[in-house]
Amino acid sequence: MRKSVLLCACLLLITLLVGCETYSKKVQHETIRPLVLTEETERLVNSFDSKSNYYEFSTDLKHCTIRIWTIENGEWRSSDVLTSELKLEDQYHVAGVRIGEKMSEFVLMTEGESLTTLGDGFDFEHDSGMTLYMEHEQPIEESKEVPLLGMFAIKEGDNSFPADTLRRFRNVQCDRAFVITATFEK
Repeated sequence: MRKSVLLCACLLLITLLVGCETYSKKVQHETIRPLVLTEETERLVNSFDSKSNYYEFSTDLKHCTIRIWTIENGEWRSSDVLTSELKLEDQYHVAGVRIGEKMSEFVLMTEGESLTTLGDGFDFEHDSGMTLYMEHEQPIEESKEVPLLGMFAIKEGDNSFPADTLRRFRNVQCDRAFVITATFEK
């Protein structure tokens, strides 16, 4: 119990640090891109045994849904983990994703507000695999899914994946996968 409270407190601190540094450089309108963290914040974020990344975006669309996609028996399945109505007067937002072995955290920040939800973790150490992050700015299009982060594992054989694996994740042949996407709608 004490470890859970400490972990949640640390995650809240990271969220606040990330939120404080994001408003220095605005993202282009109707795009989403990885957020560049300061060296100090990066050190704090990486001190946990988890995979994490943060994204900044600007859009006129009113709703954002973050989904987890996993493979079960060779079939992709999704679940919504965070759905939020975005404030139109504040068109700049930040989303954060942290995946650990026992739990995951999803954060959506707008000015003055932060929405956080916890989900299941993903134990990645038992299989060989790789983690891929969205690396470049992407356009935001209504109802079009944007892959943010993906973890792909193969039990046996070559664990390398092509460069466009995250973009076309549903076509990837792997034993286990955990992909986070964001979809924006009116």
